[in-house]
Amino acid sequence: CVPWQSQTSGQYQRRVHGDKNELSELSDFPVMGSLETLWINNNKFSDLMALLHKVNELFPNLIYLSLLRNPICPQLYFEAGHEEQYRRYRSSVITRLPGLMFLDAIQISDVERAHAARAGEFLTSVARVAEKEYNKVEDDPQEDLDALKHQHVETNQKPSAYLGRGKIKYDGKQSEGNRFIGNDAL
Repeated sequence: CVPWQSQTSGQYQRRVHGDKNELSELSDFPVMGSLETLWINNNKFSDLMALLHKVNELFPNLIYLSLLRNPICPQLYFEAGHEEQYRRYRSSVITRLPGLMFLDAIQISDVERAHAARAGEFLTSVARVAEKEYNKVEDDPQEDLDALKHQHVETNQKPSAYLGRGKIKYDGKQSEGNRFIGNDAL
């Protein structure tokens, strides 16, 4: 039994730390109108838009959200080269959760809010093609990939998306805990 399931009401719960629970969705969470802090790092969330929709629905007064070490969160702290992806991710989250003050232990600045208001809703990932629709396609996917590669070579453009999977190791030695959250905000 997970701690939030054993409670009869999430009415007065202010913080939930659900790190390292192999969560992939929030279906077991009740509506918690008083929840301000949600730490769900190191889980298995893979659909950012679905998660943000559920967070908005279940936790309307959320101020602090941390999603580090989930497939939906670019690994800014743990791997080099993800700065732009992480900025796009932050803008997307800020647009959909406008009441947030901190995301991934970093305070949301006025500049970030302005950027998110301007472009955040356009910085989402393209939804995956449904498996049934994908199976209907009779073309050779390798031909499509080769054509796409040649298109970028001919126009001298860099591809706008990268797919990859790397090995991630986190031992917690450099963890700074809640260093970025001041006592006045707790």
